[in-house]
Amino acid sequence: MAIGFPHNLGRFLGMKEMNKKEYWKLVLIVWFITGIPVMLAASSNGLITRMLFGPQLFKIEPWKADLAAPILSYEIGGIPMQTLYVMGLFAATLSTLAGMVMIMSANVTRDIITLWGPKTKDKTLIRLSYFLIALFLFLHFYWTCKIPPELLSVFMGLAAMGLGAIFCFVTAVSYYWKRATKWGAFWTVIYGTLATLAGGYFVFTKKVIGMGTMEWILLGGCFILFFGVSLITKPPSKELIDSLFAKK
Repeated sequence: MAIGFPHNLGRFLGMKEMNKKEYWKLVLIVWFITGIPVMLAASSNGLITRMLFGPQLFKIEPWKADLAAPILSYEIGGIPMQTLYVMGLFAATLSTLAGMVMIMSANVTRDIITLWGPKTKDKTLIRLSYFLIALFLFLHFYWTCKIPPELLSVFMGLAAMGLGAIFCFVTAVSYYWKRATKWGAFWTVIYGTLATLAGGYFVFTKKVIGMGTMEWILLGGCFILFFGVSLITKPPSKELIDSLFAKK
């Protein structure tokens, strides 16, 4: 998500060409704002909660150790602190979903409709975007109301893992590896999508693997397919490589 959202927003809003100094300044700002809190949360919350509750933490059904952060917030400040934590969690979740809805709508109109029909009128694309936004919002609203809040948590977890595994290679690695091909990216996306759906079934329904195991399966499969298929398929033309990668 962290890779996909700026990429899409920059593409549609228009991003000026940055020099190296501006680029690394942006990287440091993003890391300072998001990286440090994430590292602190990931490294401290689970450790402190495990020290307080020990093995009992893993006996809480159905979420087990995933409840470390809300339980810790309750121990620190009672119901008021836990309320603030839950409010922040859902604010982050819903803002992410809102971004996903906008990007899904824009990707359909920009990457599919415009590609198939380059002469499609702007008014038609805008009206189609309105419809798609309403459709995606309705689907999220329906399922969240039908099974709250478990489905929302599962959806966000699977979306983060699936998108992270896919776009780590399709987007991030493709910025630097010139041998990447469209077929490598295509089969990586297909595998990542199907593996996420299947993994969700085995994690939450069958409960035969954990989220950590599922993430390694996603990353490993996407890694093998992205590099393997790219290496055995026809490489991009020199003209395309020259147009995508600036010469030093």
